[in-house]
Amino acid sequence: MGEYQRGLTRQLYNMMQLARVVAQGCAADESRGAHYKPDFPERDDKNWLKTTKASFAPDVDEPRFQFEPVDVSLVPPRPRRYDAVK
Repeated sequence: MGEYQRGLTRQLYNMMQLARVVAQGCAADESRGAHYKPDFPERDDKNWLKTTKASFAPDVDEPRFQFEPVDVSLVPPRPRRYDAVK
């Protein structure tokens, strides 16, 4: 296998890990932004207006999630209406 193929293999592994993080992050019962689910038609900013950060620890082969508050002082959150005609 040449260096080019080894590089592609390494990047494929990284892409698979990233896809895993995205899938597990979206699996939570939440509704915000692009994670809109019909089961949760109303925003739940009290519980979900957070930045999701994921990392991998060397001793565990799965993502660990941390949540940080979002600064809304400059742009306050507002309802998103995907069913309304603009």
